[in-house]
Parts: sequence; C-alpha cells; structure tokens
Amino acid sequence: MPDKANHIRRLLFALFLLVTSCTAATGKIIYVDDDAIAEFDGSSWAFAYLSLQEAIAEVLPGDEIRVAKGIYRPDRQTSGPWRGGGKIASGDRNATFELINGVTFKGGYAGYGKPEPNARNINLYETILSGDLDANDVYVNSPGDLLNEPSREDNSYYVVTGRGNPVLDGFTITGGTSAGLFNEYGTVRIINCTFRENSAGTRGGGIYNYRSNPSLANCTFTQNSAKDGGGIYNYQSYPDLTECTFIENSAENGGGGIYNDESYPSLANCTFNANSAHYGGGMYNNNSSPTLTKCTFRWNLGHNYGGAMYNTDESNPTLNNCTFTGNSAYDYGGGLSNNNSSPALTNCTFTGNSAPNGNALACNSRQQRNGGTISLINCILWDGGNEIWNNDRSIFIVSYSNIQGGWPGEGNIDAEPLFVDPQGSDNIPGTEDDDLRLAPASPCVDSGDPNYVLAPNETDLDGNRRIVRGRIDMGAYEFQPIIYVDDDNRLETEQSSRTIEPLQDGTELHPFNDIYKAIDVAEDGYTVLVKPGMYSKIDFKGKAITIAGIEGTAVIKGQLGGRSQHAVAFHTGEGPGSVLKNFVIRDSGMAISLNYGSRPTICNITIVDNNFGIAAYENSNPNISNCIFWNNTDGDLFQCQTHYSCIEGEPPGQGNISGDPLFVDAANGDYRLKSQGWRWSTKEESWVYDHITSRCIDAGDPDSPLADEPMSVPRDPDNIYGVNQRINMGAFGGTAQASMPPSDWVLP
Repeated sequence: MPDKANHIRRLLFALFLLVTSCTAATGKIIYVDDDAIAEFDGSSWAFAYLSLQEAIAEVLPGDEIRVAKGIYRPDRQTSGPWRGGGKIASGDRNATFELINGVTFKGGYAGYGKPEPNARNINLYETILSGDLDANDVYVNSPGDLLNEPSREDNSYYVVTGRGNPVLDGFTITGGTSAGLFNEYGTVRIINCTFRENSAGTRGGGIYNYRSNPSLANCTFTQNSAKDGGGIYNYQSYPDLTECTFIENSAENGGGGIYNDESYPSLANCTFNANSAHYGGGMYNNNSSPTLTKCTFRWNLGHNYGGAMYNTDESNPTLNNCTFTGNSAYDYGGGLSNNNSSPALTNCTFTGNSAPNGNALACNSRQQRNGGTISLINCILWDGGNEIWNNDRSIFIVSYSNIQGGWPGEGNIDAEPLFVDPQGSDNIPGTEDDDLRLAPASPCVDSGDPNYVLAPNETDLDGNRRIVRGRIDMGAYEFQPIIYVDDDNRLETEQSSRTIEPLQDGTELHPFNDIYKAIDVAEDGYTVLVKPGMYSKIDFKGKAITIAGIEGTAVIKGQLGGRSQHAVAFHTGEGPGSVLKNFVIRDSGMAISLNYGSRPTICNITIVDNNFGIAAYENSNPNISNCIFWNNTDGDLFQCQTHYSCIEGEPPGQGNISGDPLFVDAANGDYRLKSQGWRWSTKEESWVYDHITSRCIDAGDPDSPLADEPMSVPRDPDNIYGVNQRINMGAFGGTAQASMPPSDWVLP
C-alpha cells in the first residue's frame, strides 16, 4: 500500500510540475506591500496592494503573488470582495490566508521605495504572516505556555490554509492557535519558510496535514507547540521533507517535532534539536512507517520515553545514515523506544544518549507482549553501556555493528569507535560542535557488512561516497582516507619542565606533526594533507597515496651534502598512484631520489637551492609536470624528463620553459610568483600586484585541472586583471594561493 500510494503521489506531482510550467508563462505577477502609499491594483511595486487578501481575491491559477517585507494579518483587507462573496471583519479569528490552487506565493522582497524593489532576501526582508490580530502577543518562556497565554486568546485559528497544489515560498508563519498552516487534501509546496510560535490545542502547532502530500524544503520549525505534533502533525499523509529543521518544539503528549498518524513521510537531511514531549521528543510514529535518510537527532527529550523517537502499534520506520546524540528519556529509550514496532536501522550512530533503561534503544510493549523485530546493520551504539533494553521479547537482528558491552551477531564488535571528537570543545554530547566522523585508526573503518549493496547514489551523512576502499564502514559517516599533518602540533613544555606529547591521530583537529608519521598509518588510496611548515625527509614506502601541501608553503628539507641525503624517496617500485604535489623542496643533497623501477606522479613541486633535483635509477620513470627547478647547483634531472616545467638552461620536453621564475622573496622563503595581475602576499595577508609577471603563470599542462586556482579576488570583483586559464607551474599551482595573470597576459 505505501509503495503504490507513493507512486501515485509522485505521478500527480510530476503532472503538477508540467501544468504549472505551462501556466507560469501566461500568468501575471501581483505585488503586495504594506508600505505602499495607496491602495492600487497590484500591477507593480508602485501600485502594490496594501493587503495580501486583496491579491488573493484577484489571483488566478498560474499567477504569482510577490509580497514585500512586513507583517500581514489575515483579517486585514482595505476594500474589495472577500473570496466567497463577503468581507473580512476585523478581529475575525476564522480569517485565513487561503493558498489558491496553482498560484505561487513568494515573500522576502525589498518592495516599494527601495533602490531595488525586486531584491529578494528572506532574512533581510522578512515577510511575516501573523495570526496576532490585535498585535498584542507577548513572549513566552516555553512553547508549552502558548495555549494558555491570554494575549493569544484572540489570535487566528489557522494563519494559512491550503488545498490543491499552490507554492508558498519565503514566509514566516506565526501566531496561529489551531495551527500555523492547515493543509487538507493538498500537495502544497513549501519552500524556505519558518513556522514560529504557533500552537494547537489538539494537533499540529506548526502544520497540520490532513490526508495531504505536501513537500517541504529548507523550512524551519521553532518553538511551536500542540497536544500532539508540536512542529507537524500528519494524518494519513505522505509528506516529503528535505533540509528541514525542528528546534525547541514541544508536545504535551507525543511528537515534539513531528507526530505521524497512519502516515508515510519521507525525510532527508533533516535535523531535530532540543524538542520535547512525553513520548517521542523528536518524533512520534503511530501505525506509521516514515523513511529517514541522513537525519540528525540532538538533545531531544522524552519526559516518559523515546527521547528522540517513539514507535508504537506496528510502526516500521526505516532509518539510514542517521545520528542520535545527547537525547534522553526519564524512563526508557534515550534514543528510540518501541512498542509493537519494527524499525530497521542501517549505518546509524548513537552516542551520548541516556535513559535508566536502554540508553540507545528500548522495547517495552504493553504488558510485555507483542514485541517487534528490530534490525540493525553497520550501526554504532556507544552511549556508556546499557545500550539495548529488551523488555517484551522483541527480536533483535544485529550484524556488523559496534555495540558497547557487546551483542551477539555476525560481524559485531565491542571496541572504542574512536570518533574524531564526540563531545566537541564544550565537552557536551549532542551539541553542534560534536564530530562523529571516524578517526583513521577506528575499528569501525572497513568493518561493515562485506556484502552490503549500495543503493543508487547512496552517500554518507556528509554526502561523501559510502564505500571508499571496497568495504562499507560502520556508523553514519564513511571514513574519508584523509590524514592531516601540521608541524605546529609539536611537543609542549609545561612550567614544571615536564614534557607532554600532544594528541596526534591524523585528524584535522589533532594532526600528526610530521609527514613520515602519516605515511606509517596510511594505506593505499589515502590522501595526506600537509599544512605550511618545515618537514624532514620522507619515503613513500611503496604506498599508492597522495601527499599534498595545502594552505600555503609546506617545505620538505633533506640535508645538504652528498647525493644520498635526499628529501623524498621512491625506493619501493611506486606506481602512478603515488603522488607528490604542492611542495617546496630545498636545502637537500638530492630533492627526489627514485629506484627499483618507480613510476610516481610528481607535479607542482618547486625544487630550489638543492645540490641536485631529481635522479632516477634502475629503470625508474616518473611522470613530472608543472614543476620549477631553480638554483640546484649540480643539476636538475638525471635519467628522467619533465614537461610543462621551468628549468634553467635549454630544457627539452613539451611545454618546458627557461628563465628566472620570479619568486616573490626566495631569500625569505616566499616562492610565490610575481604578477601584474594579483598574487597573495603572506606579509600583508592580502592580494597585491607587482610590476612584473612570472612566465610560470598559466604555463602548466593544459590538461591539468585548475583545481582551486582563483578566478577572482575580493579586491577585484570585476576581474579586470584577468583570470587563470591554465594551471601555474610551481608549488602553488592548482591551489587557492596561485598567482593570477594580468588582463592582457599571453604566454610567450
């Protein structure tokens, strides 16, 4: 039944898009601005309607209503007939903004009297649809107090109502006392809207969907309340929600964020923060089967049970790549509580959740009967133990998951998951600074189901590819094989003269302090990103990894003297998958040494002030491009070639050039390229320009991607000094600090 209904719903929605795309070309635009100087016909900002109700009375399917910044109340109408024949009386609580089928309502415009009246910014030009008819609402400390606040006794019941397939885009809806928006038998599209401080004595403080299939994108629900469904109540509905946020909504009974009753919503990239209810602080599912993908539940509270979610009476929610952190319940199920329900969880992460019974999951059906079947695969449950409480003989099918305290099942482990920073800098789980990505040494990396089959275009919670190295990880985040190095993360000496070793795990927060440490733990396919600093010599050790400098000048030094004192070694038959790029190599006997038939990729390296540049032995054949060789006393290349590089003398090879590369200040370690266009100044920490241009700019291999090279700079928004067309030679080619050519630059 759900699949058939979803199919029908999507067909209807596709038809709606076709119809509206055809009618939009013939529809007219009607303007509304409560700051307009007089009541006109809505034909322009200068002749805008003062009242939104006036525009609604005149609109036809295919039209678009544009509403300027201001506060609009549904009982305000200056003149003209109300739809249906009558007029709206001031103070009429039944008055509502009726969304008309096939009409687009758009708020957030600057409006009449502004230099650009058509400028649109929904935050700067907030357009508010308010049920506060007497403009006397007072602030309440808790959304649960809204219904009993005397100043709201005269507010609208429904601020907005919808049927059919209208579009509501860029509004703030507030002050409703039966719901902010009541949607009945509709497929309304709601985009970039905020539902704030609405309430309902029964269902749906923000939105009440009755047998409706709306779609919501980039919407926020904050401090709404109801008996059930503080943010949204769905009854026999199939809503789609994308990138929506629920913050501090509350329900007296169930579903502080959302209450689903015989409904099948689909949620993607949605966030539930600090919502509360007696049952299901974030979400309550009654005989409902929502699908949640890449959703986050943080700091939600169940006064009884189900801190983040409560499932009852044959609800079968499906959760993929979701996280539950810092949620709590006073009785059981800090994360999820189940009553006669069978949720299926894949690649979900639970940590920092709490309840007396079942920090992560609890099953406690009525009279301990009718337990469900709970499926977990590739999940992490790490909340301090007491992860699962099974009080009704529910069946748990758990595999390839990391459960604190252990759990039977194929591939399950019980090991510290090594999150990057599970409590963040504030040491509080469930707050936005938590980082639940996996550190390189995590036992959850490559430990998921080896036979897992990806869904089409499946990604992790960050939107990264879900399988990186042939086997899926546990948890909501797939480990991206990136290791960070920063030489600033060095030994520290305390006042007591006791030395301490800083934390180093290769994450961006706790980088290794030297490149060789990253190589030791790296595996084929990893990328090592090296921040500016001075680093000792390295050996790739046969690994197919990329080592790249980022954010400025990363320098590798060997030791001046004999040629055996190399800075970089490829001595284990490395292939093209071993990549070195964006470094300065200097002050070495030999910058790069190769043997045993090594064939690495070497690009955008500045090799300067060494005894020798690159030497290849034993049939080694590196792919060298976009490099600069300068002032290497005994020579640049031995038994190897380069292309699209700058070399002293008369270099053979495609695209090679000779001549002074025009470093900014080589004596003081600044190997950026001078330019009459723009180049980054480390001294001034800004973009500047010179009176001469290096020939190495835009002279790299035309088949090399520009990557992060700038197309403009903040001080030159009109690009009057030209843009990069090809990658630069040297250590900064392909980076955000690459120099830009002048506007008339032509390669010699």
